[in-house]
Amino acid sequence: MSCPCCGWEWTMETGINREAQLLLALARIDLGEDHRIEMERLLREGVEWGRVVEIAKRNEVTPFLHHHLRSSAPDGLVPAGLLASLERGYHANAYRNERLLDNLSRVLGAFREAGIDVIVLKGCALLSEVYRGLPLRKMVDIDLLVREGPVCERAKGVLFDLGFDYHHSQKSYCIGEETRFGVELHTGIMTDHLRFFTHTSGKLWERAGRRKIAGVDTFVLCPEDLLLHLCIHATYQHFFKLKFFIDIAELIKTLGESFLWEELMCRDSKYQIGSYTYTALNLCHRLLGAPVPAHVLEAMRRESPRILIRHLDGIDPTLLPQRVGRESLQSGILYLMASKTASERTRYLTELLFLPRNKMSQLYGVPVSSWRLYLKYGIRPLQLFLKLFLPAMKFVMRK
Repeated sequence: MSCPCCGWEWTMETGINREAQLLLALARIDLGEDHRIEMERLLREGVEWGRVVEIAKRNEVTPFLHHHLRSSAPDGLVPAGLLASLERGYHANAYRNERLLDNLSRVLGAFREAGIDVIVLKGCALLSEVYRGLPLRKMVDIDLLVREGPVCERAKGVLFDLGFDYHHSQKSYCIGEETRFGVELHTGIMTDHLRFFTHTSGKLWERAGRRKIAGVDTFVLCPEDLLLHLCIHATYQHFFKLKFFIDIAELIKTLGESFLWEELMCRDSKYQIGSYTYTALNLCHRLLGAPVPAHVLEAMRRESPRILIRHLDGIDPTLLPQRVGRESLQSGILYLMASKTASERTRYLTELLFLPRNKMSQLYGVPVSSWRLYLKYGIRPLQLFLKLFLPAMKFVMRK
């Protein structure tokens, strides 16, 4: 049954809960005994495998399905053809990650020879230590942080010397038309709207530690900054996608008691980013059982706007993975909900709608001097409304 106004299929709300529950049980590197029991119960009750795979693909976690169904599912409960298909995808992802790490090794080695410091961000920073080399994490590209100014220009020159060209459509440096292993070069790791990552870039470098990644000694964010970055990235840009929640949950498990929660809470409070980290940690705890201390969640809850708390409390976590790719609570609406003042919301909307000419030029591939750029300013509000705010508001209004 579907709604004639918005087209939502109401049967999806209850019809695939079992499939989502199976996926949530398997969305971790190591299965505990409770998760194995839950997996076997769901398999014996019966699941619709097409829907399981569909949800897993939308959340970019199909390698976890193969990893655990192949090793832990009782014989006869998983179709042989499905296992074979998942195995092909698993090995394809392993090959892709290997190629990507080869590229990363070349780039990091060239940067080191050129005397350019670089911080490896996001997925590439997690592959060896958190995921222990297992090809479970689907990778899109390589994200690297370099210092602004002359250092960044030198880094671009090194990439060009290695054969990389900048692709405006991908916003990354790629070799020829091979865009699957691109390099994104950043001088900041979040947008201007998040003050923590724009006003403390120097401190990020001061706190960064060294680690060997892809065989090269390089920099990574300190654990507290890394977790903050992952939380804000998951909620500000990729809300509800299970892949990013697994990153957060597994990082917390890996760090264990060595993680300095008080440091994270201090930075949250000082830079007013608790709405993003609370959203991510709250959902990671409810979705995946991430071991987040109760006092941390309570402190962040007190810092978050009431409208955001009400919505999070009303969410059924088992429904979240199903909505990825269909109706996501994207960055714009979450930021507006997380903002505490009208002036902050107004500033955000103004900056979102009226980007500087050089950024608009890069975004739409139109020369800065062209009169057509003004047309893009005219259609941008409608594009953003249709792409982000309309689906997000439909999601927010629905319980």
